[in-house]
Amino acid sequence: MATATQIQRLRARTVGSSSIVTAGIVAVAVLYIALRLPLLISDFPNWYHSCVESNTLEVAQSMADNGHPHEQVHISPAGYNLHGILATPVILLDLDMRLVRLVTIIAGAVSILYIWKIQSLLGTRAGSKVATAHLLVAMPHFALMTGFAMPQSVTATFGAISVYYYLRWRLEGRTTSDAVLAALFSGLGAFNHFSGMIIGATVAALFLLELLLSRRWTIEKAQTGILAAAFFLANLPALILWYARDSRGDLHFYDKYQINNSADLLLTASWWRTQIHYTAEYQPVFYAVGLLALYAVASRLLNGGWSLVALGEGGRYMNPVYFWGAWFVIGLLQIPLFPRGSFIHEYYAWWALLPSVPLFVAMVRQLFRGRRTVQLAALGLALALSVTIASAQISRAHGATDIPILCRYQDC
Repeated sequence: MATATQIQRLRARTVGSSSIVTAGIVAVAVLYIALRLPLLISDFPNWYHSCVESNTLEVAQSMADNGHPHEQVHISPAGYNLHGILATPVILLDLDMRLVRLVTIIAGAVSILYIWKIQSLLGTRAGSKVATAHLLVAMPHFALMTGFAMPQSVTATFGAISVYYYLRWRLEGRTTSDAVLAALFSGLGAFNHFSGMIIGATVAALFLLELLLSRRWTIEKAQTGILAAAFFLANLPALILWYARDSRGDLHFYDKYQINNSADLLLTASWWRTQIHYTAEYQPVFYAVGLLALYAVASRLLNGGWSLVALGEGGRYMNPVYFWGAWFVIGLLQIPLFPRGSFIHEYYAWWALLPSVPLFVAMVRQLFRGRRTVQLAALGLALALSVTIASAQISRAHGATDIPILCRYQDC
């Protein structure tokens, strides 16, 4: 039985830990605002995919004028553009059009919240969650995607919420409500932009990966059937919309982006140089994950110093590295599957952004277990690098630097 002194020490540690987490959350909020406020007040549209921002504004304007997102010349047909619909109050209230960006700024904050909640379900420690939030806030691509009016930020938010409810369905009783919510937000992501269909594919991959790792080939057919049916029905509107627009020829412009029409690009040096450039300038954590993966493999081959177990803490679910790694790999698949699209748009990596940071943090924690100084150094270096690159990118919005415009066709 614990003594009064031991109880007091435990309470002191708990209060101290809670205070550190609170301070960390405040620091995350300050950093988030500091990196996005300059984008919010900059000219609309701006250098970062200016015609995409214009599309968002046109959808909002059409909703305010006509009551529906009428397909004007510049509106992308690759979805129902829910992000623009959400910005309609800015037009109705005759506010500054730059406030359209508030939709994506809020979406980015919600994404971080749900990554935190997913980490909580996986049993991640508070310190790792705070580190993840800081690094994600400062990810250059994430800062630009959520600071400007980009549809991928809202789709990613719907995706993060969908994965959260799927994981809660898996770990906390397989309730029908969680299955429906997971499916609903997956469908909203796909309806916003057709690339959001990858959300459902990710959930399916996580489900199958768990079966493979646990080697439990018996599944609860009734509840799994409800989940599958819910995802199909939730994504059906997006599929119908895709078919309708494809039948009218609206999507033929995007055919050349797909691997069946642009696979030859994968064999060119320019395509690979472009991906290296995009990653260095906008997703530096991707390189960090790759280096840690190589270190892990080398360590395992040379001295068996590190190995991943199938199940994570408490045996409730798979190792977090497997979970985030599977999501990360699925997100990266969009790059080679759409060679021309990813050649002219760095944002094709949007679905790999969210899992890349918690994957990096989980790998640092597992690779350097018990070596706190090394862990802090790795995380601190990654944060400093991300903030530096993000600050340079953000300063472009006010003409402070001469960073090349990303999109090579029509500045979009």
